[in-house]
Amino acid sequence: MTAEGAAECYRRISRLSAKIDGAEQRPHITLHHAPVSNFMELLNAEDWNGISDMIRHSAKILRTAGADFCILPDNTAHHALPMAEVESPLPFLNMVDIVAQTALEDGHSTVGIVGTSYVTRSSTYQATLGLRGLHIK
Repeated sequence: MTAEGAAECYRRISRLSAKIDGAEQRPHITLHHAPVSNFMELLNAEDWNGISDMIRHSAKILRTAGADFCILPDNTAHHALPMAEVESPLPFLNMVDIVAQTALEDGHSTVGIVGTSYVTRSSTYQATLGLRGLHIK
């Protein structure tokens, strides 16, 4: 939900795709970013339905722009992602699922989490990791 998070995500995608496909074959990427104040207002009110609406609205805009899927580069906003996915016109790459999959593939049984209180205290990571047999430290 922040410009910094979106920029970092864009940089990582560009660098990884250049390693995989070569510097000249980078993917088409379209960004949609609402003012962070909109997100913070909803977050401070703990309005997860409002945040999910905001995420879904971005997915609709990206779908119209021709996107095939969405990436939400924000740990805190992932708490609302299951609600947003229900009527989303596009699928999401879920970073929580990717963390779980990577930890299991690397043979880890325990994962440490660093983030906002919403990330560390909510069920965002806990449920997904726990359902896969991973522990959180």
